[in-house]
Amino acid sequence: MIVYDVPQTKASDRVRLRRTLAHVGFGFLQNSVWITPDPLADVKEALRIGPVDVESLIMLEGRPCAGETDEQVVTGAWDFAAINASYEEHAQVLGALPRQPLASSSEAERLRRWCHRERSAWQEAMNLDPLLPEPLHRPCTPQVTVVCRRGNGA
Repeated sequence: MIVYDVPQTKASDRVRLRRTLAHVGFGFLQNSVWITPDPLADVKEALRIGPVDVESLIMLEGRPCAGETDEQVVTGAWDFAAINASYEEHAQVLGALPRQPLASSSEAERLRRWCHRERSAWQEAMNLDPLLPEPLHRPCTPQVTVVCRRGNGA
């Protein structure tokens, strides 16, 4: 968990920190309380955080202790509606795979455009999904099905 209080006078630093935390897969419980299931020693390197001013930012490892479930924490930290929508979009792109033999340049171009759409849809899903460890997976999420379809050539 990372908790921070960056002064309003350093708003650009705060925005940069939030973007970086989101980019490396953190979820936020509040704008200044971000969590990850990964060990923070690894994350600290990815964030390129040097010496920490504990009055502005602190990194903690721990577990909730007031009865909160992992599912409640995970649901509060990441936007699974958006994540699931991105996987559904990717599934639709997979379903539109051109199946005609590549007998002409126009068919090859259609396949090239499809490959671009598939890669873009997959990248969007990967940008949103925190790729939580299996014990933290939420029930009824489409990503496992989509990954299997993608790996088997749809």
